[in-house]
Amino acid sequence: MHPVPVIAVIILLLNDHWWKGAFGGPLTGIVSDVAGLAFFPLTLQAGWEVALSILGRPWGPSRRTLVVAVGLTAIVFSAIQLSPFAGDAYRAAVGGLQAPFRGGYRPVSLTADPFDLFALPALAVAAWAGWRR
Repeated sequence: MHPVPVIAVIILLLNDHWWKGAFGGPLTGIVSDVAGLAFFPLTLQAGWEVALSILGRPWGPSRRTLVVAVGLTAIVFSAIQLSPFAGDAYRAAVGGLQAPFRGGYRPVSLTADPFDLFALPALAVAAWAGWRR
């Protein structure tokens, strides 16, 4: 539980559930992107390690897994911002994940913006935190 991803999750939750409504504008959108990119690769890595553990396979901190998680996050995030098909798939998938908590299925909203790709350097934060592990 490195403090960087924990703080990023807290910022993302505050931003998406309070700051966007209170302040709106493009700044809150970029805050969400940066916070999400700062923790999501580490979540992927943790998910992979849990899966290996459940399968009874040896696991541990892996820089290779971290690099793959950072790369996949960059590719998928970029695709969501640049491809209407990927954006629709994202909206449907996240809507499905949220369905039990929202009283049914509804696709989430998405404002795809190629300028959001300027947030990609935030992946370096996740890589730095994971590399130190």
